[in-house]
Amino acid sequence: MDIHKNYSSVAVIDQRGNLVERSRVDHRYREEVRDYFTQFPLKTEVVMEATFVHIKYKSYSFERKKR
Repeated sequence: MDIHKNYSSVAVIDQRGNLVERSRVDHRYREEVRDYFTQFPLKTEVVMEATFVHIKYKSYSFERKKR
């Protein structure tokens, strides 16, 4: 996940390292970020590029219910 000021570029890979999906997630609307990430299982691992923009994500907290 590469975090930019207004959006993040996300690459989803499977357990073998194959690219499954590339997406661009807009940060303007919290619901859009939440909706994108709630499609994945609860313990999905996420790797983020370390930037100062992480402060914006730190303020996002999402409640997840087990499926």
